[in-house]
Amino acid sequence: MISRPNRVAIVMLTLAIVLGGCAIQPPSAPSAGKRIAVADWSVASFPTQWQLTGRTALRIDDEAVSASLHWQTQARQYQIDLRGALGSGSLRLVGDANSATLTTAEGEQFTATNAQELVRATTGYELPVGLLRWWVTGRPAPWLTGHVVVDAQQRAQVIRQGGWEVTYDRYAMRSGYALPGRLSVQREGVEVRLSIRTWQLGS
Repeated sequence: MISRPNRVAIVMLTLAIVLGGCAIQPPSAPSAGKRIAVADWSVASFPTQWQLTGRTALRIDDEAVSASLHWQTQARQYQIDLRGALGSGSLRLVGDANSATLTTAEGEQFTATNAQELVRATTGYELPVGLLRWWVTGRPAPWLTGHVVVDAQQRAQVIRQGGWEVTYDRYAMRSGYALPGRLSVQREGVEVRLSIRTWQLGS
């Protein structure tokens, strides 16, 4: 049986968003922008191969943890390394379109057909794991309805989908793409803050 603290740490990893050290500040409240339905927003293309490093902080009800993150994606394959959760140790999540496997620092492994099912099986939480690979790049999930609040440069300030609210700030240009530097995902007692230190696009 996975202990309660480790369950929260596993949620952090399989959320994939996500970052011991300093606290991560939430994004500033965005100024009023134009509200656009997801179906009507022209979303810029994005590379299928990318890496990011940074830090994340997760709060579920009155529990909170933080860790460093290295996340790499190539097409539909991904690997996420989380270090420093609960002050020590590491977790690794690898997966593709057909399976997801979580490995702890002690060598324990947990496998499911996808990351969302893995979260549900190991923690009991229902979380938007499959949406995060879109949201972390500043884009809504294309198959879901919702709306986007955009700034003057047509970058997402807020995305609302599936009852979740994603707030962005601190974009930076890399290789012609506007990449988020800080974002927050929240709904009903769950909040994940992500501060991205580096992006690497392509191979």
